[in-house]
Amino acid sequence: MIDTDGKNLDFYTIHGASFQLLDPDRSVAKETTQGLDYEPAVTQHLKQILEKENLCFLDVGAHYGYYTVYVSKISANSRVYSFEPGAKHLEVLRHNLRINDVEARVYNVALSDETKEVLFHNRTMKVEGELETERIKATTFDELNSQENIRPEIVKIDVHGAEGKVLYGMKKALNETIKYLFIEIHAAHLLVDYSHQQILDILLESGFKLFELDNFRDTTSPIFIPIVDSVYENFINPNKWTEDHIKRERMVFASKNF
Repeated sequence: MIDTDGKNLDFYTIHGASFQLLDPDRSVAKETTQGLDYEPAVTQHLKQILEKENLCFLDVGAHYGYYTVYVSKISANSRVYSFEPGAKHLEVLRHNLRINDVEARVYNVALSDETKEVLFHNRTMKVEGELETERIKATTFDELNSQENIRPEIVKIDVHGAEGKVLYGMKKALNETIKYLFIEIHAAHLLVDYSHQQILDILLESGFKLFELDNFRDTTSPIFIPIVDSVYENFINPNKWTEDHIKRERMVFASKNF
C-alpha cells in the first residue's frame, strides 16, 4: 500500500495547469531546482507545441506521472499513453491519475528493442551484482503499436539508460508518425546496449533535427543548441561530458518541424 496521508503530496500550477502529485520518495522534488518547477524548459516547450495542435503523447518511463498528468491538463483533447514497468512506481502513477481525474491509457510494460521478460531494478534495466530485481515484460513499441494503433506524435523518454533500446524498438513509428521527442540522455556508464552515437544516429536517420535543450532543469526559457559538427562529436564522446552532465543528465529535443 502507498502512503497517502498527504505529507508527500505536492501541488503544482504550471502554465495554467493545476494538479497534485504524490511523490513518496521525494525523487521528483530532489531533481527540482529550488524556486522552479520540475524540468521547466521541457514543460515550457511542451506547452508551446501543444497549444498549437492536439497531438498523441507517449510518456515512456512515466515514473509517478508528472508528464502524463501535465500534458493531460494542458491539452485536454490530446490522447495520452503512459508506460511504466516498475510495480511500485505503477501503483503511485495510477493513484496520481485518479486524484487528478486523468484518463490516460497506462501500460505496465517496458518498451525495448525486443519482446521478452527482462530483469528490472528500481528504474533501470542496467542490473549488476546482487541488486533487488523484479522480472518484467518488455516489448517493442512497433509491435505494440501494430496491435493498438496508437499513432504517437510526441514522445517523452526517461528510462535511465535504456533510451537506445526504446528508440530501436520504435523505428517504424519514428519514420511514420512521430514528430517530436524529448529524450533524457544518461551518462555512458548507465547506458544499456546502445552508445550515445547510436542513440543520436537512429534519430538522424529517421529524419529528425537534433538539439540539446541546454540547462533544462534550471531555466524557464528553452535554450536550443543544434547537435551538429563539433557539438555532435563532443556529445558522443564520454570524456567530453561535464560532471554536471553526468550527475544531472542531458535533454535532447528531436523535431521534424523545427
